[in-house]
Amino acid sequence: SIASRDDIDTSDLNSISRGDIEKGLNFVGLVLLRNELKPDTAQAIKQLHRGCIRTVIVTGDNIFTAFYIANKAQFIHPHAHCFFGDVEDNKDRCPETVQGTNVVFRSIHNTDVTLDIHECKIVERNQNGKETVTSVRKEDVALGLTSAAWTQLKQSGLYDHFLIQRVTVFARMKPLQKGEVVILFKDANYIVGMCGDGANDCAALGLAHCGVALSEAEASVVSPFTAQLKNITSVVHLMREARACLANSFAMFKLTLLCGSFEMSQAFLGYTYGTDMSQWQYVIIDFFMFIPFAFYTMKSLPSQNLINDPPSTKVFGWRTLSSLLGVLVISLLMLAFSITLLQEQPWYTPTEVERVIDTSAIPEMTGTWIIGNFVYCGMAIAFAFGSFHRQRFWLNIGLVVSVWFVLGFSSVLIWCYPEWDFANVYPFMSLVHLPFESRLHMFLIGWVGFFAILLYERFIIHGPITHYLKLRFNRTRTVREGFSHFTHSHPSLAESCPMFCNTNEQTDIEIENSYQMLKFSNDT
Repeated sequence: SIASRDDIDTSDLNSISRGDIEKGLNFVGLVLLRNELKPDTAQAIKQLHRGCIRTVIVTGDNIFTAFYIANKAQFIHPHAHCFFGDVEDNKDRCPETVQGTNVVFRSIHNTDVTLDIHECKIVERNQNGKETVTSVRKEDVALGLTSAAWTQLKQSGLYDHFLIQRVTVFARMKPLQKGEVVILFKDANYIVGMCGDGANDCAALGLAHCGVALSEAEASVVSPFTAQLKNITSVVHLMREARACLANSFAMFKLTLLCGSFEMSQAFLGYTYGTDMSQWQYVIIDFFMFIPFAFYTMKSLPSQNLINDPPSTKVFGWRTLSSLLGVLVISLLMLAFSITLLQEQPWYTPTEVERVIDTSAIPEMTGTWIIGNFVYCGMAIAFAFGSFHRQRFWLNIGLVVSVWFVLGFSSVLIWCYPEWDFANVYPFMSLVHLPFESRLHMFLIGWVGFFAILLYERFIIHGPITHYLKLRFNRTRTVREGFSHFTHSHPSLAESCPMFCNTNEQTDIEIENSYQMLKFSNDT
């Protein structure tokens, strides 16, 4: 409100008290201060939810303001029953008071309506004292806390699991209390993120696993990341980049391991015939195939959207091992099949293995090296499959050009007869000219094996088969085991309070949503 006075002596204002100045004022009007929600906030929160990232608000604002923002930004379902917990006097103790505390949960829209978190029931009392009790599912309730309620529930030591699993809005929180919320989730083994733009967010930004500062002021000093776009969309960009980076790292790991393993298999096969691949064959594999493939694999860009299946975090998890072993088996089968067909040709003469051959120019090594080129190309494309956490592989121009160059070179090399070999490539590469049937076999085996690797990785590892097996054998990511001590220490309370328990009725999406935690400050 604004008011004025005309009879004040302004010559010595320091000697006049505030109470004297504010007497006899003339009302002028009201000034409405509004800090509107940024237009892209709701869309950013929606994308984070689609990516199985739970979001909560930790703010210093009033609890009603916080719930208004939570509704507008879609932190909570628009039709959810909203209740806030606050500390009340013991004089008229409410029957729905949380056990061991003075915290009562009341409806945001009608403070006469309370919530019994132990029975998961909504209680409404009219002026005559008549009660109306309604049972409600915990999924249909959105809960918030004031700083006073947070302090009591936290100090009791009984409600840590409840605070993490059920509370979405933390209001009137002081800077250090914001940091305490971050620590609570970290102690439960959650991956915690925080974004904020003020000095009161510095403690939480510094304590979180990943802090994103939305300003270049004090928050940017303690935060690992400072957003160029000063809005919450930067968090979505960061998550997309992070998941793509993790997917690229695993792709690089698999490509390096399998290329080395298959190259070693080629060398061992040569040793059985008393020889090895030539130096130029090794040079082409290592410098003209592996290095470009690895370089451009790491250049895969992030997907435009977050999906509800986070990338694997286990180097030797079941999905990673299945991919490695499956591709390796297909590659070795290609090698064995090509050698078997070669040895069944009527013109074939077995290579003597009693002596060390000084040259690599034998039919077995020619087939082994050319088939290997198709294998390396298949690995490069298969491990660059996008549309999940990365863009689709054909958008990676450098990788596609490198792979098709090697495939084209190998295909031309197969059909390069002696009269066409004007550059003497075969002698230079220590290769042997083979009859038409053997060339056709190599061509077909190479291309069939190339597509077999792609189909296996696409439909078995990243496709519907893996999705079915995950659901069939319950291999989805589970809730972090950070509160096993709670049910052991307080089994009766855990059993009597439905709001605490993670029942077996949870869907896969609910389990995935519990996996990661990203907290936001409403001050943005």
